Amino acid sequence: MDIVEGSIAASASLFSGVAAVAAWRAARQANQNARTANETAAAAREIAEQVAKIEQDRHHRELTPVLTVTQNRSRGTGRVPLLEIRLDGPQALGHLDQVTLAIRNSRDLSEAPVLGDGRDAEERNATIWGPYRFRPGVDHAVDERTVVLPGLRMDETRPVTLDETYPPSGYAGGLEQWRLDRQVGQFLLWVRCQREGHEPWNLSARMNRPAVTVGGH
Repeated sequence: MDIVEGSIAASASLFSGVAAVAAWRAARQANQNARTANETAAAAREIAEQVAKIEQDRHHRELTPVLTVTQNRSRGTGRVPLLEIRLDGPQALGHLDQVTLAIRNSRDLSEAPVLGDGRDAEERNATIWGPYRFRPGVDHAVDERTVVLPGLRMDETRPVTLDETYPPSGYAGGLEQWRLDRQVGQFLLWVRCQREGHEPWNLSARMNRPAVTVGGH
């Protein structure tokens, strides 16, 4: 009986060990399956986010505003120069909540030589090196470089008053030569368009013609 009982105990121990190994392997496989499932789900979420971002970017491009910016001298008896801004599309956009216009220098002057005691650098950087500046306080101009229009509807035209610029004090040619040089000059205009629920559109136009189209895709 002792031999039989010992055999039974040994068999039970063996089966118990086999069962333990099988359970361990099953648990290990379950963990691997869980990790694989988590990795697959994470990859699926990442792909879905990428697809959604691509679709969002495509929709944003399709809604890129199309504006016509026109230069003329038609306001008043003194023929004050104007910019006229018109929103031409796309129709799905409907309107803009805000349009910011910024006159920029056509080239970077930050590395230009500085003369004397350095005070001319500040004046040089503040100078608009082009033919026109905005008139602060008029037509929503916040300073000589920037106009913030509080909205623009489809096919609506907004006039913005311009003034001629002045040269810095160290300019050798004087006012007459400055304005003569810039009568045929061009200037760079940045246009930032904002609409609730959308990322802003940052556009630019080199104003070297009477009318320039800005934006579109």
